[in-house]
Formats: sequence, structure tokens, C-alpha cells
Amino acid sequence: MEMKNIELEIGGIPLIISSSESGFIQMIADKYRAFIISPNGFKTNNTQRSAYSGCHSPIHLHLDLRQKEMEKRAEEMIKEELWVDVSYQNKKFTIRRPDLEGEIDLVSRRARVINRAAVYSFDSFLRILYSLILAQEEGFLLHAASVIRDGLGYLFMGKSGAGKSTVAAHSSEYTILSDEISLVKKVGIDYLVYSTPFWGEQEIKGKNFSSPLAGVYQLKQGLRVVAKRLPKREAFRKLMGNILYFSREPFLTRQLFQNCVDFIQQVSVYELEFQKDGLFWGVIS
Repeated sequence: MEMKNIELEIGGIPLIISSSESGFIQMIADKYRAFIISPNGFKTNNTQRSAYSGCHSPIHLHLDLRQKEMEKRAEEMIKEELWVDVSYQNKKFTIRRPDLEGEIDLVSRRARVINRAAVYSFDSFLRILYSLILAQEEGFLLHAASVIRDGLGYLFMGKSGAGKSTVAAHSSEYTILSDEISLVKKVGIDYLVYSTPFWGEQEIKGKNFSSPLAGVYQLKQGLRVVAKRLPKREAFRKLMGNILYFSREPFLTRQLFQNCVDFIQQVSVYELEFQKDGLFWGVIS
């Protein structure tokens, strides 16, 4: 059966997805349109040559579907909690969830996933995949809205309900990178913040942008509008509490820990008390 490939770039890291399921590949192409780097959207040959011109070698991801299970699983998932198990054995990560199972080899940068539900299940696997890859590349995924203003990037951290979507909604005059999950990575001596396709309520799904990072703000809803710089120890704790990470494997966890230590040494973190309006931009330096 003919394999169909689609090439994406997320956080400057290329990803080649291959599958014989052409209909599902088209659904992926539609969802991640802003992140496609292959000519004409996708390829219909058996080659796996990345069109990416950067220094990163691509991640190769093979996708299979369990077609007969998809409709049933989609119905069941509405009623159950979606636990996820990430284990490490024989130098590979194994991912299990009710709607998918997969394997990731960080050394060869190859992965496979068996999808049992809709595109949002595949999207969840991508979040896990990039959270593991980034730990090795001086980066991480963060529960944060991100915005570019005057050529500089700003992160607004917080779990569900903290106000990330509110920040995005009141930043329409600027470039919004995400309202839910942002990507941070060190490039050279600087940290950059990147767009991701992992959106929340706003579902804007804008272009694939990146920007030098100017500041990080922990959101706190209140009656005032004030930004207070946090001591490094507290800033580290806040940062770690918002990172999207699924593994308990010691070697990768140590690397992520070091990534955060290095990040806090270079980037200032503030607590931002704000109301549900756009006045907070007046205290952002």
C-alpha cells in the first residue's frame, strides 16, 4: 500500500509523518496547515527526505489507525478519564493511553503511534513526543499563552483557569503564538519562544512564528494590575509547575531540571496580578 508523507516543523524541529491512511493524513494536513513545510502540503512517495533546511535532523513518525475501533473509542472517551502511561525500556519510551499506543526512540529520532480515535488523540501524542525531544534540546513545552510585541516574545504561565485565554483575547493587536501551550528553546545563547499547534479556547491557529524571549509572567487574577519580579528559587518552582512533561525516567528528568536551572539564570520571571482586561500590557516592560 502506498505511503503518504507530510512534513511539519514545530519549534524549529522538523517532523515527517508517514502513513498509508491517506484520509487521516489529509485531516492532519488540515489541522496543522500553518506548520507544513513540504511542497504542496504532502507527498505521495516512499521517500523520507525532509525539506527542512535547519540544523536539526527530522523526527520520523509512522502512523497506523485502528479503523474499526475509532468510532467506538470516540464515544467511550467522552465518558472516561484519559490516563496516560509513559515508560522507558530498552532505550525506548512506550506511551499508552485508552485511545492510542506508541513508541519513541530519542536516539534514532523515530517514533510510531497506533491511533484509536480522532485527530485530537494524535495531537495528544505529538505533545508527548515534543516534550521528550525538547528535554534533550535545551527546551520545554509550557502551559502558557505567548505573544510577540515589538519583535519580542512574552510568556504568560498558568494552569487551566489562570487567564491564558484572557491574555490572548486582549492581545489581538499583537502576534499571538498560543493561548494554551507554548514552546521554549535555547538557540545559540538566546531563548526563543515558538508558535505551537496546541491551542486552547481561542483556536486561532496562526502562522508558525518565533521570537527572542523578553520575559515570563506567572498569572494571578486580582484587583490590581502589577508585575513583581520573583526571586530565582520561586521563579524556578513556578516554571517547573507549568512545564508539560510526562516521563519519570531519571536521565531525561535530570536534563529537563538542568534546562530549567539554566533558563532561570538568564530570563527574568515575574508574577503578574491582573484583571480580565488589556490593562496588564501597561506594566509589561
